[in-house]
Amino acid sequence: MEIVEVWLLLGAQIHQDFLEDYPDLISGLRFVFASMSDVQRSDLLSFLMEVTEGKPSAGELAKVWYASGADLYVQESDVQRFFELLLSELKNAIGG
Repeated sequence: MEIVEVWLLLGAQIHQDFLEDYPDLISGLRFVFASMSDVQRSDLLSFLMEVTEGKPSAGELAKVWYASGADLYVQESDVQRFFELLLSELKNAIGG
């Protein structure tokens, strides 16, 4: 799977102090998604839908997450729920 530019953009915004800069993870994600253009949000949604299609293993999702370059550690046991959260919050940001 090819990693798209908007995935790297998301990862770049989730820096080592991310959880200190926002009251919680969801607030931080909402801020990041709001700062993206409509096209970027749409591209990110397409990428996330492709990544999660076919029920990938936690290990596969973890590899995709770490390919983003984000400084937020997600345990492999939590990575599927984390991707569900990303999708849910992104869909909310898009309005659907």
